[in-house]
Amino acid sequence: MPGDTIKEELVQQVQCVIAARLRHASGENVAESLVHAGLVDVRTGGKGEAQQRLRELQEEAQAAGRGKHGPDAASHVRDVKWTLRDGEDPRTFADRFGKKPVPAVVEHVRDGSTVRVLLLPDFHYITLMLSGIRCPSSRPGEPESQYSEEAKYFTESRLLQRDVEVVLEGATNQNFVGTVLHPNGNIAEHLLRAGFARCVDWSLASVTGGADRLRAAEKEAKEKRLRLWKDYTPTGIPIDAKEQRFEGKVVEVINADALVVKVGDNELRKIFLSSIRPPRRPEEPKEAAPGGGGKERNFRPLYDIPFMYEAREFLRKKLIGKQVQVCIDYKQPASNSFPEKTCCTVTIGGINVAEALVGKGLATVVRYRQDDDQRSAHYNDLLAAEMKAQKSARGLHSKKDASVHRVVDLAGHPRYDRFFSRNTTTSELEIVSSVCISSIVFVTATAILLTHLTHDFFAGELCGLSRCAVTVYVILEGYRSVYRELLGKLIPKLWVELCFVVAVSRRPAFCQQLLMVLALTFHHGPVSISAA
Repeated sequence: MPGDTIKEELVQQVQCVIAARLRHASGENVAESLVHAGLVDVRTGGKGEAQQRLRELQEEAQAAGRGKHGPDAASHVRDVKWTLRDGEDPRTFADRFGKKPVPAVVEHVRDGSTVRVLLLPDFHYITLMLSGIRCPSSRPGEPESQYSEEAKYFTESRLLQRDVEVVLEGATNQNFVGTVLHPNGNIAEHLLRAGFARCVDWSLASVTGGADRLRAAEKEAKEKRLRLWKDYTPTGIPIDAKEQRFEGKVVEVINADALVVKVGDNELRKIFLSSIRPPRRPEEPKEAAPGGGGKERNFRPLYDIPFMYEAREFLRKKLIGKQVQVCIDYKQPASNSFPEKTCCTVTIGGINVAEALVGKGLATVVRYRQDDDQRSAHYNDLLAAEMKAQKSARGLHSKKDASVHRVVDLAGHPRYDRFFSRNTTTSELEIVSSVCISSIVFVTATAILLTHLTHDFFAGELCGLSRCAVTVYVILEGYRSVYRELLGKLIPKLWVELCFVVAVSRRPAFCQQLLMVLALTFHHGPVSISAA
């Protein structure tokens, strides 16, 4: 239609005028420089002195063979790879660079934290989300969308068409996650400090150079109530700075995330490791028959939850009886039937105990809401340790079935309570021995031991039993039913004599030898004996 033709001519004229008059800050005419270098063509049909000047420059470039008018123009055609070739997995592509900086040009800014970059020198065109942060989206109805355009302009004005370096740190779907390094620093840090972005935990652990600076930048914006944080109010129970740090001796390991620390002479404090979750009970199969109360009644978390025992033992061996440094991170308010919990970072010899536990795959990191500040001061380190444990398939992250601990817990058993009453010397007894299912080895060890006994071991009274004697007697009595058939056929007399010797003996040397043989013999699963 005639009206459409007039509009097209007006658009062309406006484009020509803009192209002819666009100048650099130094006064250079950008359009003339491009034509003179042979990098662009002049539109046909234009009129005026400016257009004539451009045509003259183009003829000069053609005569000199510059740029696209030269004989080697074909060698300057870029082979832009708009998608990954041969269906390559994005994570595999990112891992090829080994988290090393890659030269790139920012071609497009989708929002404040997402850009399109051209990787050099292979011309891979990818979408990159900035690691560790997220800017508001411009989608209708999206909360905080009022700052989306400002955040986008903030990134555009600093990165668009700039030479930068990109560190690819991961991938999600077809988008890559990484860090954009500008000569003036990390753009993500500047966005956070200006209040245009929030930290996001799922990608924060992979940030090159650590995430502490990003957390610090976000904290600065929160304190200044900038943009996204204009209505920010701190959460949680205030902690007195004088009481935040203390030292003490670990006197009890309750489970995989709870300790009792002795401070001073008499004060005992129960604390919890910040931001970690101990191993959980596996989900029961849906087809399990109802009314399985027997199994529930005999459920023992320490032994029946996979890796709970290993986690508790890791803490016990590392901490029990040792001086530790404690820093209170937050206090979890009481709720329903749960009392208030004091959550802390515990260090020994400069090692963060929670981080070591997570790194072994014996605990997982708690995920929080973005507006929840109640977390470990070393939360990023915990996330990084968990990521390493997942990659190496350690502990809870292993695909193998967890080992089952076959334990006979004699504490509180009516048959053996008399051995742990306060009238005996076993009131503080707590011994973990190993038990073997090999009857032949047991009988052999017992026979060898009895051949070295003298009759004076049988002298004494059935009172004042030593801890070792009681322990051995209880172990033997507990497993008597297992070996009854074999012992009844082979050496019933030796069995009776051994039980009698253990009961009446008050010789520590003998008991120590006997325990050593049993410990070497019974090595299949733990037996826990705790005092009343």
